[in-house]
Amino acid sequence: MIKVSNLTFQYSGDDRLIFDQASLTLEAGLWLLEGENGSGKTTLLKLLASNAEDRKKLGSIADESVIDVSEEVVLLDNQLAIPGHLDEASFVNYLLSINDVTLKQPYQPKYEKKPLYEYSTGEQKMVIFQLLSYLKPDVLLLDEYISNLDEEHIPEAIAYLESMANKGCLILCSSNELDIRGRFSHKIKIVDRKLEKNVE
Repeated sequence: MIKVSNLTFQYSGDDRLIFDQASLTLEAGLWLLEGENGSGKTTLLKLLASNAEDRKKLGSIADESVIDVSEEVVLLDNQLAIPGHLDEASFVNYLLSINDVTLKQPYQPKYEKKPLYEYSTGEQKMVIFQLLSYLKPDVLLLDEYISNLDEEHIPEAIAYLESMANKGCLILCSSNELDIRGRFSHKIKIVDRKLEKNVE
């Protein structure tokens, strides 16, 4: 579960409030986070993924603000560096080792054995989604991670996310792309520094 109460936040040295007493409660499921550019989508995901001490490093957060994410959180954005010289299995083992994680069942590579630099961007992201389906995090935050996927891989990515959500994962995915927006029935929108929940 994610629970946000009275969130008031601004970046250090900036008088503009990003959030002003914003509140939100989310249960497990697949949620889309939308809002205008600069409205605070990335900021919200970073706040949710950070502990109390790290949140203070991001900017000024009001004392009465409450952010409660009680489960294990994974945040993915497009800054993840993928070492192209590794093949898929080696890359997965590398990610697991640096995060000190062990899979309960052996990872089965999704594609034929070849260096990752030969994978398309979509194929590289599908490897990450498949690994996440093994890891089964409690909360998954995706910052524009499924944006810019080709049409071939969007349904596959959504299918991975839906499967994880059906097994109890809470997934919050930011995107403003129309072809992605229409695939979500649960949405959160940032409007006037508040958080509005809409279930269609």
